[in-house]
Amino acid sequence: VMEEAVTHAAVPEIFHQVANYWLHRRARHTATEVLEKAVAALPEEPRLKCRLAALLHRQGRRNEAIELLQQAMSQAPMLAD
Repeated sequence: VMEEAVTHAAVPEIFHQVANYWLHRRARHTATEVLEKAVAALPEEPRLKCRLAALLHRQGRRNEAIELLQQAMSQAPMLAD
């Protein structure tokens, strides 16, 4: 059901909810994959990039996290996250 929602209703909120679902089940890798799909599907959404960057940073993928944060900051310099 979640995969169908992400496929047929690609809006940021769906991706956030699906990522939350996996994070609550301690499946950080799956949550990361969901957010990677989200950023690919919705590259204009800086909050998705920030959320993915936070997960990548926790996984030790620092350079990727920094790159995503830089992209998000260039898209939305006043982003509070």
